[in-house]
Amino acid sequence: MTLYRQLLIWSFSILLFLCAGLWAFELVQTRNFLEKQLQSHAQDGATSLGLSITSVTGGKDAAIMESMTSALFDAGFYKVIRIYDLSDNVLIDKSIEIKIKGVPDWFVRLIPLQIPGGNALIMDGWQQSGAIYIESNPGYAYSMLWQSALSDLIWLSCTFLLTAFLGSIALKKLLSPLKTIEQQAIHLTNRKFLVQDPLPKTRELKAVAHAMNRATIRLQEIFNEQASLADSLINKLYQDPLTQIGNRRYVEEQIKTKIEGNRKDIFGAFLIVQIEGLQLLNQIIG
Repeated sequence: MTLYRQLLIWSFSILLFLCAGLWAFELVQTRNFLEKQLQSHAQDGATSLGLSITSVTGGKDAAIMESMTSALFDAGFYKVIRIYDLSDNVLIDKSIEIKIKGVPDWFVRLIPLQIPGGNALIMDGWQQSGAIYIESNPGYAYSMLWQSALSDLIWLSCTFLLTAFLGSIALKKLLSPLKTIEQQAIHLTNRKFLVQDPLPKTRELKAVAHAMNRATIRLQEIFNEQASLADSLINKLYQDPLTQIGNRRYVEEQIKTKIEGNRKDIFGAFLIVQIEGLQLLNQIIG
């Protein structure tokens, strides 16, 4: 697997975990807020009903209390409304089975809402004549929580996709000097000495590219030195140092090559003449 893909996978994994953490955090924060709202709503309803019953009947007229409780309960904002006497006997009990529409059952099971109740007293003058207990309807809260979770999920998904797209482009551009270094190494095997210019801006990649350039320049110098040395050795092997023309070995190699490369039969003779005293004469008069 390439370095680009490995970095891409790790970056996407970290980004995915970050987005999932943000989504879960927002979900918990919204749930806590809605639970406080449910508690506040239930307490306000209990206090309001308790004051209304206290001011009208003082908890003595059951029919009026039944009528006032039904009017509040029928609005659909409460799950339970109970009125107790001083002996904790239930005088009025209003409750419904909550059916949450538009919210998946798995979401309700996964994100349970605590439904705190509200309590209030019914007074007859300065004496307590009863008590009220109210629980709010969590259906609206679950609906708001579900809509919030969906909107956060869509927003974070779009953010993840956009960030991943831009990050992949940036990462590819960031690692592009490595491709140049790879091509530089391949050219070295073909005796092509390319120097990377300009150098990358990233400090680590810049150091690698600079080292590769120095190695390329040094290898070019070594190659040129070896080529020059090889040419010198060839000249010494096949050239006469005084006349700078081919020596006997050079002539023999030329003749051998011509003979081996010719498919037809060759007839003839090759004559080598040596002049005695020529070297001494050359040393005397040059």
